[in-house]
Amino acid sequence: MKKLLIVVGVFFAGSLCAGDKVVISSYANYPTASGCVSKADNAKKSDCILLANGTLGEVIEWDSKYSKEGKGVFAQVDMFTLNKVSILNGPAKGKVLYIDHIYLTLKN
Repeated sequence: MKKLLIVVGVFFAGSLCAGDKVVISSYANYPTASGCVSKADNAKKSDCILLANGTLGEVIEWDSKYSKEGKGVFAQVDMFTLNKVSILNGPAKGKVLYIDHIYLTLKN
């Protein structure tokens, strides 16, 4: 699976920027996505919100591992880096949360 993700990353290289629309959903054995108000909260899991699968978001800021020139969606093995996302629908609509990269899928 990691090899597939790296190959896909080459295809998307350099395509990440603020304003990207994303779909937030669970991944593998993680049953639901979550986001926290700050990066510090993510470490201690306080003030975090569970997000329904299919929640829409707009990326305000990609983690620097993904936003540097020449890096793509799967440029790093660590999928638990935090990206700053504005929630566009659902109960958390309007909140800005830090969400693990593993829960984000670019929306066409």
